[in-house]
Amino acid sequence: MGSSDLSITDLNGPLPFHLLLDWDLSITSIGPGLKKLISKLSSGDRFQDRFKMARPHHDVQTAQAIEKIDGRLILVESRDTNIQLRGAFWNLANKNGFLFASSPLMNKAEDIDRLGLLMTDFAPHDPVTDFLFAIRARDVTLNEIRGAIERQLLLTRELDHRVKNTLAAVLTLVSLTTSESSNIEDFANRFEGRVRAMSMAHELLATTGWKKVELEKLVVTVLGGFLQHQSGGLAVNGPKTTIGPRQAGPLAMAMHELGMNAFKYGAWSNRKGGIKVDWMIERGNISISWTESGGPPIAAPSTHGVGLGLVTGFIQHELQGKVEIDFDKSGLHVQIRFPHESIPS
Repeated sequence: MGSSDLSITDLNGPLPFHLLLDWDLSITSIGPGLKKLISKLSSGDRFQDRFKMARPHHDVQTAQAIEKIDGRLILVESRDTNIQLRGAFWNLANKNGFLFASSPLMNKAEDIDRLGLLMTDFAPHDPVTDFLFAIRARDVTLNEIRGAIERQLLLTRELDHRVKNTLAAVLTLVSLTTSESSNIEDFANRFEGRVRAMSMAHELLATTGWKKVELEKLVVTVLGGFLQHQSGGLAVNGPKTTIGPRQAGPLAMAMHELGMNAFKYGAWSNRKGGIKVDWMIERGNISISWTESGGPPIAAPSTHGVGLGLVTGFIQHELQGKVEIDFDKSGLHVQIRFPHESIPS
């Protein structure tokens, strides 16, 4: 096919984002993809009125200026929409004007939706757009590699931080459990329960990629083990909410210590009592109410044992919260309040 046989419509298939300019830089043809992308663009518009150069950074006001960048990869930006096009100018024969073969600048697949385009708006195959897509694919790949490296470094630092904190917590539990245990069997039972509570919190967080945990699921999971050994009940009630990974571990440990205390001395010790765990969100805080009933009569001890001491420590020091413990004769009542680290569900 000779150049005289080529019509403007022949460009629409292989170059859907093309522009044809005459020697005066007036637009004479617009590809269907570009027309869809910039709806106000019309034939007869002057190129320099509708677009500005983003790279290289100099104005293109004349045909002579375009001739100097003929064939070079450039980036232009729509003055009306801030949409960027990556492409190149090509001289037409006999200095009749220029072909601007381009493709919209995108960095990720979601950009197609953002621009309001479909895959059918792009050319299936042609050397120019293949070249432009290859450049874009290279940029996307490099960005993905950089992002993956940065995420890996972040995860490594976070893992190191969490492992150190976990080991420190385990060593503290060893020391505290030793001080309250009467023999090695007692130590093993107490220590295993505490480490299991930590493990439960880790398992729940792992299922969500260490992003969030449903509060109800955390409470039921940690306390559910005690229900296997007695006929008493557990009732939980509160709005659906999630807590972040830095709060899940300490709260799981606090719930375990309250459950263990109830199992040994409180509502669950006679295998008939029950426990209610209610919570609410108020003024940016989570308020959790622990109420025991149906157990043996209790009296306030002269000093708190290790278990309730851990509850206070976890809430006050790890969650920057407050704990109120009331040794009511009808059953232990504990009020826990700490700032809500809200995580979107």
